[in-house]
Amino acid sequence: MGAFRTEWDTEANPRYDVWTTTNGGEILPGVLTPFAATLYNAMDHRSLTALMKTYPTGKRVHLFKPPIGNFFGITAGRLTLNVGFSVAAMSCLDRDIAAAMAGQFFQGSDDALRYLVDAPDAEHEAARAVADAQREAAEGESRAIQEALYEERMTDQAQQDRALPLKKAWKRLHDLMPEVLDLLNRHYVVSTAAGEMQVRLAGVIAAGGGDPGAIVGLCSGLGNVESSKPALRLYELAAVARKYASVRKVVEAGDPNAVLAALADPPDKGWQAFADEWDEFIFRYGFRVQGEADPTVPDWSEDPTFVVSQVRSMMALTPADSPAAHIKKAAASRVKLEKAVRASLQPAYREAYDAALVQALGEVRRDRGVAQAQMPLSDESRAVPAIVQDRRDGRAGRVDPAPGVPVAPRPLDTVPPGVGTGEDAVASGDAERRRREELRYCTRCSGDTVAQ
Repeated sequence: MGAFRTEWDTEANPRYDVWTTTNGGEILPGVLTPFAATLYNAMDHRSLTALMKTYPTGKRVHLFKPPIGNFFGITAGRLTLNVGFSVAAMSCLDRDIAAAMAGQFFQGSDDALRYLVDAPDAEHEAARAVADAQREAAEGESRAIQEALYEERMTDQAQQDRALPLKKAWKRLHDLMPEVLDLLNRHYVVSTAAGEMQVRLAGVIAAGGGDPGAIVGLCSGLGNVESSKPALRLYELAAVARKYASVRKVVEAGDPNAVLAALADPPDKGWQAFADEWDEFIFRYGFRVQGEADPTVPDWSEDPTFVVSQVRSMMALTPADSPAAHIKKAAASRVKLEKAVRASLQPAYREAYDAALVQALGEVRRDRGVAQAQMPLSDESRAVPAIVQDRRDGRAGRVDPAPGVPVAPRPLDTVPPGVGTGEDAVASGDAERRRREELRYCTRCSGDTVAQ
């Protein structure tokens, strides 16, 4: 687990014991705060307990309560994902696919086969039927909830949540948790499907004499998917800024505060046109931010300075260098790769390759569509954990900590705000806060350093 540890690291999983920082470090980079870490640890257990109960084979997977991590782990303060648990969960639906996944994770070793779930064929078939139904329903469910969320974003619900006193914010957080857990499980459903179909595609390619590693390129560059839309829209926003001299001059000067001030009170028709497009962009994509899986990180609607910098950068791009042009080139390269891989296969496997490719691309598109559709849904619950952490941690530039509320890293479900008052609690909170700020910005921690 490494020599460097934090007090909010999860404990070692006694059954599934192989972890990776891949993907986890992308969605939650750096050292997590105790609040975010214990939030994910609690969500991990609750969501997987609910999800695995839906499958007849699910009872055969071991789940552990916090502070042990199941799929999500916190190692040296950073988010890690449990490869062993992934193999076990997949084997609840298809042992062969899970074994192939294990072979990819552990090349040259059969050690991961110990994670596979043994169950009667009828039980596996019943679990598979449940999974198929969940996958088919996922995209429609996400779209419907997304529409409702956009309607709510036209209200002042988030502002009301940010104004809640600490105890009411804590209650609101727990009231929102069931919906958040449903969203997380829906993401698990579609991402598992995408992974499965990519493994199947790789198997067909390998059997036909091709390079199974080609699936990375085959399942990339899909074109106008949900995840590409913010970049496309940013370029359009930059085109509006470039069109009006008064806007262009201020944006090119590079002072985001001046841009935001003009947007708040447009001084002329050019700025009014830009402000209208800006408002639409923030409404549609203001939930985005680097590390957006951490609800305590201010998103673009809360801190739009990154959007200003992107508009400034894209104003200088020619159409040939625009996001749309790059997407088009990537899609063309993928189509070319599709044909090359097909030509490399033995003729008897080409029809199976065509079918497997269609399935894999379909599931990857659905996975990305559901993931992006659900991102604004997190906006509903971002304000509450943000205010809870801010008022417990006293983060600079946000809000002062609530008097007498300790900030020691304890499990989320066991620390109602306001418990533990007095000077000692506040003093211990100050010390913990200073140490956490040091860790939060630590990017090269090594050796025998241990959080005391």
